[in-house]
Amino acid sequence: MSKRLRSKKQYYLFHTSLFLAFAIILFAQNDTFLASFLFFSAMINLLAYRQLPWRIAPITVIINLFNSAVGATLAYNFWTINYNYPAILWLLLSVAYLIASFRQIYCIVVYRLKKKYKR
Repeated sequence: MSKRLRSKKQYYLFHTSLFLAFAIILFAQNDTFLASFLFFSAMINLLAYRQLPWRIAPITVIINLFNSAVGATLAYNFWTINYNYPAILWLLLSVAYLIASFRQIYCIVVYRLKKKYKR
């Protein structure tokens, strides 16, 4: 019997609240484009929370890569306006999303190869 690979659905709720909090901050700073982009990202994470399976699926990898790109964009944006602490926070989150994506890709490949060679 093979081990089930689980994804952490509660992380997507945390990311939604984080994206919404920074969207409110950016709306207050009159950066409406990036704030609306963050609001859109939060809604994608909220929809992903409802639709995600408990097992690691390719959709979780795609959402993590998307969140990583959003984090890198926000880190660059905060560094250009000299807000170092939020920039470092978003850079670390972006790296965490990338690591999670690579780990999930590795687990998907190993699981499918194991399943293929079992037959």
